[in-house]
Amino acid sequence: MTRAGAGSLAEICLHGVPTIVVPYPFAGGHQRLNAEPLAAAGAAVIVNDAQFTGERLAALARELLGHRSRLDAMARAARAAAHPDAARKVAQVLIGAARGACGGGGEAVE
Repeated sequence: MTRAGAGSLAEICLHGVPTIVVPYPFAGGHQRLNAEPLAAAGAAVIVNDAQFTGERLAALARELLGHRSRLDAMARAARAAAHPDAARKVAQVLIGAARGACGGGGEAVE
């Protein structure tokens, strides 16, 4: 169970962890936007903050823990959503753009 910060969700995907996500409802709603693709892929279950109670958590945990095949599918979906080399790819784009802006050719860096 987690909020839906980008770093938390990236770690969850990298490790293939089935997750109950409770997006922080403030700050522009960006956490819901982070969580929705994972829920759509089957990697996470979203519970709205206003509906998140101890009873709701217990019921959802019993439901998930009672279906090993669903947990396995959620784990596979989480791993499929992971992008472990994302930072390198972003750095390559930025370095290439900087080189292009400085007249250095703009080619990607390995």
